[in-house]
Amino acid sequence: MKLARRAFLAALGGTASAHALGRSPFSGALRLRVPLYFGGLDPHASDDPLSALFASAVFDPLFAFDANGKPYPTLASALPERTPNGARLRLRPELVSARGKALSAADVVFSLKRAQTLGGAAVLSSFRPPSIDGKDPLSVIVPEADPDVLARALSSQFTALVPRSFTPLAPDGTGAFSAALGHATLTLTRNERAARGAAFLDRIHARPAYRRALERGGEFSLS
Repeated sequence: MKLARRAFLAALGGTASAHALGRSPFSGALRLRVPLYFGGLDPHASDDPLSALFASAVFDPLFAFDANGKPYPTLASALPERTPNGARLRLRPELVSARGKALSAADVVFSLKRAQTLGGAAVLSSFRPPSIDGKDPLSVIVPEADPDVLARALSSQFTALVPRSFTPLAPDGTGAFSAALGHATLTLTRNERAARGAAFLDRIHARPAYRRALERGGEFSLS
């Protein structure tokens, strides 16, 4: 059985949006062969096809867009608020990553500064460096930022939240799946700690396609 690349991307995108709807998890496993390099998984990378395909299943941004194109809070407790010095945003309390790491404003600052040097540069370049609000360990101040513009920028997948210990070789996020990289394999397992609800599937197994799959124009083999 074959699944064209566009169909798979649409299915994965549907999964990412569905977990905001209070879904009930189903069981099952999906096995994929994909013509990609398995060198890491990084939501802030703009030049890695594997991350482009799977990062949204493992990592969440602080905000997302609703059906009308307006930002709403996902990992943040509310939309950013205006302050005399710019904008303040607050992380939802008691958030943990798939590997059980407690998340705070320090992780938000780390994630945004990291994203500014990588794929998030396009949406974050106009903002000054964020800092932790000294009065609240869950709040971040972005100097001179417009709250609405900030929320829109932080709805990009390239600004997803990761823990301060993050490495693409041991990816860790708040998404519907947890991720484990092996020797030329990627295994996504239902994340019971997911901030927006765990996945429908128990797991997804991905590994490189055979050479002849590449010659067929990038189809994905299900086995």
